[in-house]
Amino acid sequence: MTQQTKYDLAVYIGRFQPPCKHHIQAIHHGLKIAERLLIFVGSANSPRTIKNPFTAEERIDMIRSVLSFEEEKRVCFVKKQDSLYDDNQWVAGVEYNVNQVLYEHKGPVDLVNVCLVGCSSDHTSWYLDKFPTWKKEFLPSTHKGPDEQTDAHATDVRNAFLCGSDWVFDEVVAHYCYAAVTSWLMKFRKNNPDYGRLVEEYDLVRKYKESWANAPYPPTFVTVDAVVVQSANVLLVRRGASPGKGLLALPGGFVEQKERIANAVVRELKEETRIDVPPAVLFNGIKKSEVFDHPDRSLRGRTIT
Repeated sequence: MTQQTKYDLAVYIGRFQPPCKHHIQAIHHGLKIAERLLIFVGSANSPRTIKNPFTAEERIDMIRSVLSFEEEKRVCFVKKQDSLYDDNQWVAGVEYNVNQVLYEHKGPVDLVNVCLVGCSSDHTSWYLDKFPTWKKEFLPSTHKGPDEQTDAHATDVRNAFLCGSDWVFDEVVAHYCYAAVTSWLMKFRKNNPDYGRLVEEYDLVRKYKESWANAPYPPTFVTVDAVVVQSANVLLVRRGASPGKGLLALPGGFVEQKERIANAVVRELKEETRIDVPPAVLFNGIKKSEVFDHPDRSLRGRTIT
């Protein structure tokens, strides 16, 4: 720690989908108050979807595009996988990575100062309270959207990026993002073959949500997936339609109105794979059942599997 800095290490945790002006401002703040900045790029294990359209490597590339050579030398990146059902495992992983960086640059880590940086307006940053021993240095949200009323959010950038409109892209993305990031996104739209699939997926999910927008309560969907194991191999399908078109998935689908869970999983398994096993044998082969209920696990809405 020098006379100009308050901390040995600043930590910034985010998804950066994509990195917007308020993200970059927080990064510059972290570099101002700490000797080094460790940036955790979240959802590193996620496939390319409308919620996570960019890989961890691509997001790191965008962040680097707005850093000077001297700034980049003081920044470390960690690609962090999600752990939706075990917060303690995720927190322990973050602390381990932080201690690694501190030990490499400072030696023993028991006499160092660490702070968390970020934006105070980010309502999705629940994880910030998971590190009570670290100081917090949050910037207030000073960057507004094109209407100059609402705060900037990366969701607005993704929507503008994926709606397919050049005018909306120019109006919104250029307002929210620095020029280097905007240029990167323009090249992605023009050159990446996945962009068309993402636009198709965005339109499908938007229409899907509009179809039940006037319901008295948001619906909760129930689906089933089958994990079929044979000689240490797992049976997968490749999705033929959006969302997730072209991605590998477990065979499964929605439970019908007059159907029990076990019947649904066997029916979907037979329909999607044409597995040459009688239904009675499949019923008897069910060894275990689990519930997956994270609120954000499906783009189409609240879905319990």
